[in-house]
Amino acid sequence: LFEENSAYGSGGGSVIDWDASNGNESLGEIEILDTVVDSNTGGEGGTPINLDGAAANTVISNVSVTNNVAGDNEEAGILLSNAGITPTDCTDPALVRSQYDLSNVTVAGNAVAEAREGAIRLEECGSLDLDSSTIALNAIAGPNDDSGQGSAGLRVDSNSVATVRNTIIAMNSYSSNTTPSNQSDCYLAPGGQLTFEDENLVGSLTGCGAATGTPLTGNPGFAELDPVEVQNIQTGDDTFIVPLAANSQARGGALGDWADTDQRGANRPGTAADLGAVQYYESYTLTVQKAGAEGGEVVSDRGDIDCGEICEDTYPDGETVTLRPLVSPGVAFTGWSGACTGSAVTCEVTVDEARTVTANFGESGGGNGTVKVVPAAKGVIKVSRNRTFAVARVTCEVGTCQVSRVSGLSLGIRGKRFKARAIFPKSAFTAGQTRKVKVQIPKRAYKRLLRNRKSGTVRLASFSVANDSAGQVRMKVYRNFEFKLRRK
Repeated sequence: LFEENSAYGSGGGSVIDWDASNGNESLGEIEILDTVVDSNTGGEGGTPINLDGAAANTVISNVSVTNNVAGDNEEAGILLSNAGITPTDCTDPALVRSQYDLSNVTVAGNAVAEAREGAIRLEECGSLDLDSSTIALNAIAGPNDDSGQGSAGLRVDSNSVATVRNTIIAMNSYSSNTTPSNQSDCYLAPGGQLTFEDENLVGSLTGCGAATGTPLTGNPGFAELDPVEVQNIQTGDDTFIVPLAANSQARGGALGDWADTDQRGANRPGTAADLGAVQYYESYTLTVQKAGAEGGEVVSDRGDIDCGEICEDTYPDGETVTLRPLVSPGVAFTGWSGACTGSAVTCEVTVDEARTVTANFGESGGGNGTVKVVPAAKGVIKVSRNRTFAVARVTCEVGTCQVSRVSGLSLGIRGKRFKARAIFPKSAFTAGQTRKVKVQIPKRAYKRLLRNRKSGTVRLASFSVANDSAGQVRMKVYRNFEFKLRRK
């Protein structure tokens, strides 16, 4: 994941950059797999993926390049080049063209201020195979040069060769002084070769010049007009896609060969797969119910279910959601029923149809003593590999104690608020014994914390520790503690 990086000035902003023209050696082969490049900002030369003569063979698969912003004179998506080669060299029989193979790639929602290309540019002498990908919703804002040699979608330069299969290139916008808006999706320079094989969908062929093949044209019919963050149903990692609507003309149109799975990890059918990086998918509702004693709640790992109040949400077909029970003083979790069974602390449910999960709660004895709560540490706290750190020590002062609830816990990381999960032993302990309360940082919050540095400040807005004492709940509340976190 490369997300929300910023750079300014000439040459700034490239997230993945290999430029053989600057003295770097060309490599035999490069693979960029299962990668997200999202919401990065660059100045002049701000291409997120810049492969300038990097390798004889480059494979890019299951990759999202989305919501990036470049300054001027460069692309906001992917630059594919043969470094240091002039167009006159392309006729040399000894020339080894850089071969780029792209499949299951989404380049969408990117923007560039002043340039002649937005999403993908194949420079002179390069060779590109673009399969089962979506190039959409990219924009060049202008003002631009007056050459009319540009496109916010795919640009193929002279003496380069591109083959496109089962791909969507549509709804890109190019504002230029001379270039008509219907050249936004495609530009083929004189002397370049562009072939549409199998089936494809291109919003407008104006600008594609002498390209061969007859793709579908017009509006593809997307379900959303912005890249959508979803979960890869095989790896569990997040990725960004542009999903198809149920009535999209891109559905069932693929011909020839395609990958067995799409960018989401969903299986493609053996015949008539959909065009683009992702198959059309249904969305289903996951409903959480509670039964038994009052005072129990259920939360999901991604924070979209907090029941409590939010007891259902909608997920793409095949997505896995992890649920966890929370209990108040005097309440115990007794087990799952419905789409989950058993009494494990967590429930993993695959939402491949409408699902209902019931969390069952009963009464619990709790402790009869009193507790003292103090911060666990000061200064720099090391965060373990499972994203946890100790935040408080709970000491039993009198009688038998039991930490039955830690509530009101939230993290403020770089200006954004996240809910966090408390981890604490639920067994009883006696006078003089101490238990630690730990916090597990959500995955997305942890990524934000370590985005450009290995440390960051987490503010605990508040939390409370409750101990059931002869039917009376005693709480100790802390507010606005700051911890400096560092990865172990």
